[in-house]
Amino acid sequence: MMQLGAEGVFVGSGIFKSGNPAKRAAAIVQAVTNYTDAKLIAELSEDLGEAMVGINEQEIGLLMAERGAECMELRKKEDLRESFDGLILPGGESTAQGKLLRELKMFEPLYEMICGGLPVFATCAGLILLAKHSSNDERTYFQTLPVTVKRNAYGRQLGSFHTVQDFGSMKNVPMTFIRAPYIESARKDVEILAKVDGNIVGVRCRNQLDISFHPEPDSDRRIHSMFLELTGAVSFPDSLSCST
Repeated sequence: MMQLGAEGVFVGSGIFKSGNPAKRAAAIVQAVTNYTDAKLIAELSEDLGEAMVGINEQEIGLLMAERGAECMELRKKEDLRESFDGLILPGGESTAQGKLLRELKMFEPLYEMICGGLPVFATCAGLILLAKHSSNDERTYFQTLPVTVKRNAYGRQLGSFHTVQDFGSMKNVPMTFIRAPYIESARKDVEILAKVDGNIVGVRCRNQLDISFHPEPDSDRRIHSMFLELTGAVSFPDSLSCST
């Protein structure tokens, strides 16, 4: 790609599903830096372990089915006419997600659903979509979660890391941070569930469960189960204070 004129190479979260993520990431960095050195690139390509494996709709469906739930994708406004008990806002690129939600006329209906009490689970970019404020970006989206986030708080892709921390009452929860945000401040009614190095990375506020990290690269599904419990085990007022 560099030889074809690209200025850089983006490494996505799929690298964490490869056989040796650390070695593969280091090899990519060296290969991009030394893309004219064929001998070095050949050496870097050896013994990288299993290649990156993506996640598809069928895998998500199986994961939810194991916990007694069915899932569906929301790709267009018409999909919102279907009946569903909860919403997952996944990681990705919040700017692109927010733009698409508005262009596809899905933003306002989803906003009304969240304010009406629909349980929502937001990870990484999803957290940014829900946050009331961002300390380093003037763009905001649903603004239903009364917190202030910092985008890309841990730096660029190479600042990604993995750790194990407590999450609420759950012990030793694996957490993978990929160009992740964290929460700088939260309103008093926001329950803080997790911190890493003093920074808030997991919260719950009424019908909203929100985390800075990616849970999907790891096999621990306790947070997913927590969200599924939220979809059926709680009740909410007729409307939430989305405007305050």
